[in-house]
Amino acid sequence: MVVVAHIRKRSWLTCILLTTIVSAKAIILTKKDPITIISHGHSISGFPFFKVTSLSPSTTTTTSSSSTSPAPNGVQIEVKYSELYDGLSAKNSDGPYMFSSGLSNNFRVETFNLSQVGVGLTEGWLYQAGVVHQSLRLINGDEVIFDDVGLRDYQDDRRPKSHPGTFTSSNTLYNQIWSLGPHSINSACVRSNTQRSTWEPVSGKGVLVRGQRAARSVTLSRFLPESYTIRFETMIGRAGTGWVVDTALGGAGVWMFLTSNLPTETTFVNHDHELLPRNSLILGTGFGLVSEIYNGGHKFAQFDTGLEILESTWYNLTLIVKSRRHYTLYLNDHHLILPTLNTEDYGVPAFHPFFGNATIGFGPWQDMSAFYRNVVVEDERGVIIYENDMEGGEEVLAEFGVAGNEYDVCLDGASRDRLIWTGDFYTAHNTLLVSSYELEFTRGTMNFAFDYRLESGAVPTSNPMGIRRGDRDAWSAAPSTLYTDYHLDLLNIVHEYYLATGDLVYVKTRWSDIKALLSYILTFLDPTTHLLNTMIFKGSSEGTSPGCMLTYCLKNLALLADLLEDGDAAVEYRELAKKTEDAVRGLWDEDKGTFWTSSSYDAFAYIDLAWTILSGIATPEQIASQLKHLKKLRYTIGYLGDSNAVGSDSTVLAPYFSGYLIEALFRVEAEEEAQFLLDGIFGAMAKPSKDFSGSSWEYVSPHGAPGDGLFTSLNHPWGSGATPALSRHVLGITPLSPGYTSWSVSPKLLSLNWAKGAVPTPLGKIEVEWEIKEDTDKFELGVTAPVGTTGWVVPPRQRRGSKWLVGGVKVEKGTGFWVSGGETVWVVEM
Repeated sequence: MVVVAHIRKRSWLTCILLTTIVSAKAIILTKKDPITIISHGHSISGFPFFKVTSLSPSTTTTTSSSSTSPAPNGVQIEVKYSELYDGLSAKNSDGPYMFSSGLSNNFRVETFNLSQVGVGLTEGWLYQAGVVHQSLRLINGDEVIFDDVGLRDYQDDRRPKSHPGTFTSSNTLYNQIWSLGPHSINSACVRSNTQRSTWEPVSGKGVLVRGQRAARSVTLSRFLPESYTIRFETMIGRAGTGWVVDTALGGAGVWMFLTSNLPTETTFVNHDHELLPRNSLILGTGFGLVSEIYNGGHKFAQFDTGLEILESTWYNLTLIVKSRRHYTLYLNDHHLILPTLNTEDYGVPAFHPFFGNATIGFGPWQDMSAFYRNVVVEDERGVIIYENDMEGGEEVLAEFGVAGNEYDVCLDGASRDRLIWTGDFYTAHNTLLVSSYELEFTRGTMNFAFDYRLESGAVPTSNPMGIRRGDRDAWSAAPSTLYTDYHLDLLNIVHEYYLATGDLVYVKTRWSDIKALLSYILTFLDPTTHLLNTMIFKGSSEGTSPGCMLTYCLKNLALLADLLEDGDAAVEYRELAKKTEDAVRGLWDEDKGTFWTSSSYDAFAYIDLAWTILSGIATPEQIASQLKHLKKLRYTIGYLGDSNAVGSDSTVLAPYFSGYLIEALFRVEAEEEAQFLLDGIFGAMAKPSKDFSGSSWEYVSPHGAPGDGLFTSLNHPWGSGATPALSRHVLGITPLSPGYTSWSVSPKLLSLNWAKGAVPTPLGKIEVEWEIKEDTDKFELGVTAPVGTTGWVVPPRQRRGSKWLVGGVKVEKGTGFWVSGGETVWVVEM
């Protein structure tokens, strides 16, 4: 449901917080009531659009500004987009986010000049991703009336209107928790060829780039020296042009922005004259000039050019770089607009290769637009090492990582990072298996990773969408291959995909890639300790969690090797699994009754508990002991990461790790702790609040708010682990054989009176409904499965002396009952 709020003209920053949201049809902005907030009720994405019923330009502005002249031929509105409601009261909303381009607008504030009435829609060029709330503020004009405002996502026609997987129960909170998963998938997973380039090729003019994070040249990242000269032509369309130098493909750098003389005919009245004064060169470091959510960007210098910098006029820029520290800039070859500047004098950090090799990129700041063409780079000797007229269309877009998306993929988040993180996808994949069942996203995300595999066997764990395979050598460099547990997540997805679908053909087509990636992982296996000595996100190097993950992975790949008749691989994987499993068992501390996080870190971590259960390494006695220690980690609505952590108001709780934990807890019937997670950290994301997004979050605070302020992504499928857990354990539906040709239904009651729902399979849906009868306290369960399948049904409680009707036939008490697919079979406690 879309609701809007009209706000009278008071202080912009305070009136947002005083707003009462009310329903409305037409949206009217006037000088007296210039602001409207639109709440979409859940996270959405798309291209901004406005259908204007009428507008009344004026000759005076409605807000204070350094520019007092009106924009002609229309009215101007400033639009803010945010996931968090409080972002609307921040100057830059919950942005900008300059870490990756994401084929979207990196800025969360956008200005529009509206001049068309009743002739269709005015639509923005740049995609706005992950929007829960947006505000409209009339900044120039007397009045504008909208018949419709919103975001138009052109992939909607290729997405299901409803999901085959469902879940409802007697607990409305748990129902909402389950729905966070499919809503997250809807926003964070994108169909191929639906995310268009943020650059626009224009014949004879190179590329038109609207205000966004500067896109970097992957070609130059291969050979750009420390000292060089770059020459290029640029033409300002509005307000200014910009570029970044000595930056990695995914990192920070030295940013330079050249502003125009800011003519009133084209300059928005809300232009920030303090940050970006006219006819000036402005320098920034880190991830830009300012950031509301990222601490790495700030403006460090500005210079008056002493010239009238005109719009719609081509300029030749020559930048001389010495040792990535000294910069000299000429305009039209002879106007010196930046005398030699040493960034060290301004405290600018030296270039660091963590995010890859140095390169150069182009992109203007918020609400600016500029053209770029004829880029030439020379080395210190004056030898040309790079030329690009920027007229290459798709080839240019691919070089700068802003080509349209080729794959069906799931991103880590709708708005942030908009990267293809394989570890995040482990949870997303399990969520879509029980909800939307869009297996194209599983295959597409796996294909993306394997298609970009390096000769070493490593695959990217966090690449962007807009790149091409020919550049995988550069894009898949560090830190894209950083986390070894994310590589293991990808291999575990392969096995779990097979178990859910029975699709051995796909596994066979990717078997060489799978083996190559595993071989790469094993290069980090210490020959003495038999534990992984490498970068780990979940757990610690040479620790319990990665050891368990590797053991689990090796055992599963050995089973696949058997099916593919790769006997040598099967033997090797089982031998390695045994050695790693024994090494993990060696981390057990008998005195404390827990596994060490690692050989060098004496602590008990709940992610280690989860993986010792999921891998099958922990004994029943070890599980029981660890569960006692788990209670000691409780902190408000979740768990502290490990036994050495100290909780505070700034503690960040992790839905991602909690997803692994809740699955493990259900498997060992630790329902009290599983229910604590549901009622706590998962429930916090699902309860009505100003920050409710309909999706799972990235982090959660101890008080149930977004855990990392405005930086927090409120659409992050990695936090949706409760969705598959509810389907697999409260409905109780899991496969016994690949593709669900045989299956199990073994529901857990929690504190529920009833539950019902469905899990999709390749053969059709398996539907379950169960209830504890209020008048008799007897349990009844109905299951409907595809014809030709068989299932093992295990009632959740079997009291002494109880008898059952199974499909109308009386049977004695047993641990479970075999039933056949086809018509609904009822299992009724007598």
